[in-house]
Amino acid sequence: MHLLPMAITLSVSGVALYIDLYYHKVFNWLTLPAIGIGLILGFIPGQGGWLSHLIGFGVGFGIFFIFYILRIIGGGDVKLMAGLGAIMGYPFILGLAFYSLIAGAFLGILEMAINRRVIRGIKNIFMFFKLGITPGTKPYIPRESLGKFPFAVSIFIGVIISFLTGGNIPLTGGRI
Repeated sequence: MHLLPMAITLSVSGVALYIDLYYHKVFNWLTLPAIGIGLILGFIPGQGGWLSHLIGFGVGFGIFFIFYILRIIGGGDVKLMAGLGAIMGYPFILGLAFYSLIAGAFLGILEMAINRRVIRGIKNIFMFFKLGITPGTKPYIPRESLGKFPFAVSIFIGVIISFLTGGNIPLTGGRI
Protein backbone atom coordinates (compact mmCIF):
# COMPACT_ATOMS: atom_id res chain seq x y z
CA MET A 1 0.00 0.00 0.00
CA HIS A 2 1.19 3.46 -0.84
CA LEU A 3 1.20 6.28 1.68
CA LEU A 4 -0.47 8.95 -0.49
CA PRO A 5 -3.65 6.97 -1.30
CA MET A 6 -3.83 5.80 2.32
CA ALA A 7 -3.63 9.39 3.63
CA ILE A 8 -6.28 10.59 1.17
CA THR A 9 -8.55 7.63 1.99
CA LEU A 10 -8.23 8.21 5.73
CA SER A 11 -8.91 11.93 5.29
CA VAL A 12 -11.92 11.50 3.01
CA SER A 13 -13.49 8.73 5.09
CA GLY A 14 -12.84 10.67 8.33
CA VAL A 15 -14.54 13.80 6.97
CA ALA A 16 -17.41 11.66 5.66
CA LEU A 17 -17.77 10.06 9.10
CA TYR A 18 -18.09 13.45 10.78
CA ILE A 19 -20.47 14.85 8.15
CA ASP A 20 -22.70 11.76 8.14
CA LEU A 21 -22.95 11.76 11.93
CA TYR A 22 -23.74 15.47 12.02
CA TYR A 23 -25.88 15.98 8.88
CA HIS A 24 -27.00 12.37 8.09
CA LYS A 25 -25.74 12.89 4.54
CA VAL A 26 -22.49 12.54 2.59
CA PHE A 27 -22.15 15.54 0.30
CA ASN A 28 -21.07 15.65 -3.34
CA TRP A 29 -18.43 18.29 -2.54
CA LEU A 30 -16.55 15.49 -0.76
CA THR A 31 -17.31 12.44 -2.90
CA LEU A 32 -16.97 13.81 -6.43
CA PRO A 33 -13.48 15.29 -5.92
CA ALA A 34 -12.47 12.00 -4.22
CA ILE A 35 -13.50 10.12 -7.35
CA GLY A 36 -11.56 12.55 -9.55
CA ILE A 37 -8.45 12.48 -7.36
CA GLY A 38 -8.58 8.69 -7.25
CA LEU A 39 -8.76 8.37 -11.02
CA ILE A 40 -5.91 10.89 -11.43
CA LEU A 41 -3.79 8.90 -8.94
CA GLY A 42 -3.86 6.03 -11.41
CA PHE A 43 -1.72 8.04 -13.81
CA ILE A 44 1.02 8.74 -11.24
CA PRO A 45 3.86 6.22 -11.58
CA GLY A 46 4.03 3.74 -8.71
CA GLN A 47 0.36 4.09 -7.71
CA GLY A 48 -0.95 0.88 -9.24
CA GLY A 49 -1.91 2.07 -12.71
CA TRP A 50 -4.99 3.74 -14.09
CA LEU A 51 -6.82 0.45 -14.75
CA SER A 52 -6.58 -0.57 -11.08
CA HIS A 53 -8.10 2.76 -10.02
CA LEU A 54 -10.82 2.61 -12.69
CA ILE A 55 -11.78 -0.94 -11.68
CA GLY A 56 -11.68 0.10 -8.01
CA PHE A 57 -14.12 2.90 -8.82
CA GLY A 58 -16.43 0.51 -10.69
CA VAL A 59 -16.36 -2.18 -8.01
CA GLY A 60 -16.95 0.34 -5.21
CA PHE A 61 -19.85 1.88 -7.09
CA GLY A 62 -21.32 -1.40 -8.35
CA ILE A 63 -21.40 -3.28 -5.05
CA PHE A 64 -22.91 -0.42 -3.09
CA PHE A 65 -25.37 0.66 -5.80
CA ILE A 66 -27.22 -2.60 -5.15
CA PHE A 67 -27.66 -1.58 -1.50
CA TYR A 68 -28.82 1.86 -2.62
CA ILE A 69 -31.53 0.30 -4.81
CA LEU A 70 -32.66 -1.75 -1.80
CA ARG A 71 -32.80 1.48 0.24
CA ILE A 72 -30.23 0.20 2.70
CA ILE A 73 -27.79 3.06 2.14
CA GLY A 74 -27.93 6.51 0.57
CA GLY A 75 -26.48 7.77 -2.68
CA GLY A 76 -23.69 9.63 -0.89
CA ASP A 77 -22.46 6.34 0.59
CA VAL A 78 -22.36 4.81 -2.91
CA LYS A 79 -20.32 7.73 -4.24
CA LEU A 80 -18.06 7.60 -1.18
CA MET A 81 -17.25 3.94 -1.81
CA ALA A 82 -16.74 4.66 -5.52
CA GLY A 83 -14.31 7.42 -4.54
CA LEU A 84 -12.44 5.25 -2.06
CA GLY A 85 -12.27 2.49 -4.67
CA ALA A 86 -10.84 4.98 -7.16
CA ILE A 87 -8.29 6.20 -4.60
CA MET A 88 -7.11 2.80 -3.35
CA GLY A 89 -7.74 0.81 -6.52
CA TYR A 90 -8.47 -2.82 -7.17
CA PRO A 91 -8.20 -5.31 -5.42
CA PHE A 92 -7.97 -3.28 -2.17
CA ILE A 93 -11.60 -2.14 -2.62
CA LEU A 94 -12.76 -5.74 -2.18
CA GLY A 95 -11.41 -5.91 1.37
CA LEU A 96 -12.72 -2.44 2.13
CA ALA A 97 -16.19 -3.38 0.85
CA PHE A 98 -16.13 -6.65 2.82
CA TYR A 99 -15.19 -5.02 6.13
CA SER A 100 -17.55 -2.08 5.61
CA LEU A 101 -20.46 -4.43 4.94
CA ILE A 102 -19.65 -6.57 7.99
CA ALA A 103 -19.44 -3.46 10.19
CA GLY A 104 -22.64 -2.11 8.62
CA ALA A 105 -24.51 -5.37 9.21
CA PHE A 106 -23.45 -5.44 12.85
CA LEU A 107 -24.27 -1.78 13.48
CA GLY A 108 -27.51 -2.01 11.45
CA ILE A 109 -28.79 -4.98 13.46
CA LEU A 110 -27.86 -3.16 16.65
CA GLU A 111 -29.70 -0.03 15.48
CA MET A 112 -32.79 -2.05 14.43
CA ALA A 113 -32.82 -3.81 17.80
CA ILE A 114 -32.57 -0.52 19.68
CA ASN A 115 -35.40 0.99 17.59
CA ARG A 116 -37.48 -2.22 17.53
CA ARG A 117 -37.46 -2.70 13.74
CA VAL A 118 -35.88 -6.15 13.56
CA ILE A 119 -39.04 -7.96 12.36
CA ARG A 120 -39.62 -5.51 9.48
CA GLY A 121 -35.94 -5.77 8.51
CA ILE A 122 -36.07 -9.56 8.42
CA LYS A 123 -39.29 -9.41 6.38
CA ASN A 124 -37.66 -7.09 3.82
CA ILE A 125 -34.67 -9.42 3.45
CA PHE A 126 -36.90 -12.53 3.21
CA MET A 127 -39.16 -10.96 0.57
CA PHE A 128 -36.17 -9.77 -1.46
CA PHE A 129 -34.70 -13.27 -1.66
CA LYS A 130 -38.04 -15.08 -2.03
CA LEU A 131 -39.18 -12.95 -4.95
CA GLY A 132 -35.66 -12.82 -6.37
CA ILE A 133 -35.56 -16.60 -6.92
CA THR A 134 -39.20 -17.15 -7.86
CA PRO A 135 -39.57 -17.23 -11.67
CA GLY A 136 -41.99 -14.71 -13.15
CA THR A 137 -41.99 -12.31 -10.18
CA LYS A 138 -40.70 -8.78 -10.02
CA PRO A 139 -37.84 -8.06 -7.63
CA TYR A 140 -38.91 -6.86 -4.19
CA ILE A 141 -37.91 -3.29 -3.42
CA PRO A 142 -39.06 -2.00 -0.03
CA ARG A 143 -41.38 0.99 -0.12
CA GLU A 144 -39.68 2.68 2.77
CA SER A 145 -36.37 2.68 4.52
CA LEU A 146 -35.96 1.10 7.92
CA GLY A 147 -34.58 4.39 9.18
CA LYS A 148 -31.59 6.65 8.96
CA PHE A 149 -28.27 5.01 9.67
CA PRO A 150 -24.97 6.86 9.15
CA PHE A 151 -23.28 4.22 6.98
CA ALA A 152 -20.10 6.32 6.77
CA VAL A 153 -19.39 4.99 10.29
CA SER A 154 -19.24 1.47 8.82
CA ILE A 155 -17.11 2.67 5.92
CA PHE A 156 -14.65 4.34 8.29
CA ILE A 157 -14.43 1.14 10.36
CA GLY A 158 -13.89 -0.77 7.11
CA VAL A 159 -11.07 1.60 6.14
CA ILE A 160 -9.28 1.11 9.48
CA ILE A 161 -9.64 -2.70 9.40
CA SER A 162 -8.56 -2.81 5.74
CA PHE A 163 -5.44 -0.82 6.52
CA LEU A 164 -4.63 -3.12 9.45
CA THR A 165 -5.13 -6.27 7.35
CA GLY A 166 -3.62 -4.93 4.12
CA GLY A 167 -7.02 -5.33 2.48
CA ASN A 168 -6.91 -9.09 2.88
CA ILE A 169 -10.09 -10.99 3.59
CA PRO A 170 -9.95 -13.85 6.13
CA LEU A 171 -10.36 -17.46 4.97
CA THR A 172 -9.65 -16.58 1.34
CA GLY A 173 -5.88 -16.89 1.49
CA GLY A 174 -5.72 -13.20 0.68
CA ARG A 175 -8.00 -11.10 -1.45
CA ILE A 176 -10.94 -12.58 -3.31
